[in-house]
Amino acid sequence: MKRLRFLQVVMAAGMASTCLAAQPGWIRYQGRLMENGVLANRPGVQVTFSLFDQPTGGTLLYREVDAVTALEGFYATDLGDNPHVSSPNPDFARALATAGTNAWLALQVDAGPELLPRERLGGAPFAVNAGDLRRVLTVGPGGEYATIGAALASITDNNATNGYLVKVGPGVFAERVIMKPFVSLEGCGRGVTTISLTSTNTSGTDYVVLGASNTEIRCMSLALQGSAAVMYGYCLIGQRPAAISDVAISLTLTGTASGAAVHTENFGWVYMRDADVTVSGGAATTYGLQFTTGSPGNVRDTSITVSGAQACTAVSASECSADLQHVTVDVSGIGGAANGLFAAQGGISARDVLVSISATGAVNGFITGEGTLILRDVKATLNGNGDCTGVSASRGALTMSDCTVEAAG
Repeated sequence: MKRLRFLQVVMAAGMASTCLAAQPGWIRYQGRLMENGVLANRPGVQVTFSLFDQPTGGTLLYREVDAVTALEGFYATDLGDNPHVSSPNPDFARALATAGTNAWLALQVDAGPELLPRERLGGAPFAVNAGDLRRVLTVGPGGEYATIGAALASITDNNATNGYLVKVGPGVFAERVIMKPFVSLEGCGRGVTTISLTSTNTSGTDYVVLGASNTEIRCMSLALQGSAAVMYGYCLIGQRPAAISDVAISLTLTGTASGAAVHTENFGWVYMRDADVTVSGGAATTYGLQFTTGSPGNVRDTSITVSGAQACTAVSASECSADLQHVTVDVSGIGGAANGLFAAQGGISARDVLVSISATGAVNGFITGEGTLILRDVKATLNGNGDCTGVSASRGALTMSDCTVEAAG
């Protein structure tokens, strides 16, 4: 079967969870797969990644084989955490360092030939290596800057080969943060470093962090509370890629406010790993994770809790795709209808996902409008005074295996 591909390398997040953390050893990678001119929709695609030091031929430096799920053509994986036995070097970061600026990534899909041309790795992947971070700025007591905003404002020469890391010390930083491309934030841990904002905007849209391309936020907490018409904890608009790692995001909605803890739109790609998302309140439909208009999300090892809203959808993908693995969803105290995962004119792939919902109105565990659902090893426990539906795909496409639904209502 002939396969064509469009590939986008995305920037990395690491294995760090404390101040002065070690450099990461993997990058997040996203691609798009077509089979005979059609966007692929299937789990279990075997992709072989091989790192060479030349655009053709050359010396093999690293290799791994990952099983990915293609959803509306998109797939994503963590490259560097699963070395193959045939890899000359089991350490991806060291292999990158060996290649320097001559790092070329070759791909094979299933048992097919190498896809040409190879992809040159530069910019974002190398931003994770200490040698390419030209400046590390410090914020907080004893640091160079008192606020995160002041540190970001001082950066004027950030680009693909001149990345910055802003290290934020312990404390609560009461400010709205607007990220810059190729500049990442690192705190000292959840609850130790907190960016917190109480919104006084009662009519428009507000957020605590506005993301940017080729950035990462890690090892901290984000908190937003208030009554703006629409509120987002982390918002990404038209920027790609961006990463969130080892972060707690809290959104507290009062009055007539609605919103989402994480919101993407206009082709803003986000990658989440090891995150805790909490949303409480909301007079209209409230979201945990809301991916829209060509803005796919890749979520791993994350918990999502929504409570006290009038209506809610824990994870929504509209005109885009979302890939979830090892995710727990807990929805409770909802005054009206509640959905777990909703693929509305988009696609959601879920593996090892546990959903629990309690609501006064109708309850849906997994639902698709005109989109695609791929469910593997998922379980839903539903309790509602209205209709309870485990899986609904009346107008969309559905693939499922090892799925369990317990419903009462």
